Amino acid sequence: CGALDIVGGQKPQAYLRRVLWNVSALEMAVKPADDGEVIASWGFPDERQSWSWEEQKRLMRVNLYSTRCSCVLLALNGRNVSEGCVNVSRATAYTATVRVPYE
Repeated sequence: CGALDIVGGQKPQAYLRRVLWNVSALEMAVKPADDGEVIASWGFPDERQSWSWEEQKRLMRVNLYSTRCSCVLLALNGRNVSEGCVNVSRATAYTATVRVPYE
């Protein structure tokens, strides 16, 4: 239930907490978009700060966490993939979500 796993690595909720506590201006986490994961109201998605996946032709969901930015742009291999500036605010739980293809 804490922010660290058994070997001291950060769990997904730690990424959001780092921006809420002003430790980091921006955090990013990714997961496959179509994994069918069901998340309880108190839970967090099983995200990673890694872009390496076995099945490379999948759509990915990228969450960007920030309290210092009002909107974010996501670029992948030099091109904008976020379709403009994505709002990040208290109303969005300080999270912007962008779906992108694996590259």
